[in-house]
Amino acid sequence: MMTSPSGGYGSLASTDMLWASGRLSGDCCLPAPNLATVDRRPTNYTIKEPRYVWSNIDTWLSQHEEHTVSTLCLLALSKVGIDIEPEDLTPQRKRLNALRSPDGDPREPIPRCVRIPRYVRMRAEHHLRTRPDLTFKHLIMQGLHQLGIEIESEDLVAVRTRRIALGDPNTENSDD
Repeated sequence: MMTSPSGGYGSLASTDMLWASGRLSGDCCLPAPNLATVDRRPTNYTIKEPRYVWSNIDTWLSQHEEHTVSTLCLLALSKVGIDIEPEDLTPQRKRLNALRSPDGDPREPIPRCVRIPRYVRMRAEHHLRTRPDLTFKHLIMQGLHQLGIEIESEDLVAVRTRRIALGDPNTENSDD
């Protein structure tokens, strides 16, 4: 398999993600990823949550000014059992957390992009293989709930809506 220095499509980095997510099985000719490897290259991940969730997150961030949305997501993942390196829980550069307007429908989904290191995403995907009822987004939401951020119970579980193109045709995918 060709590898690209950027870690793009067709690279071993994307192969590691397929392994961790269960899309590649043990009988494949590619080596399994080493989950102990710490690849800190950031990946952008868009979380689409209702307006009230972002309002609650912004309130929490205003009380804990040392955190950003990204470090808060990493802290939430550590609360649900994902091994996060301590230096990744401290922001290198502090950005102002822009408070979102609470006006509008509280259930309206609002997307927000966070930067997650690749090793965290791989470890989370490996963890999710044992929890097929969850998605990466819902794993973060459960961690935020454990941190004391108010999230309604219906937003903590995955809603099965569409079928997965790969694998078992009886398996359904969530609403990421």
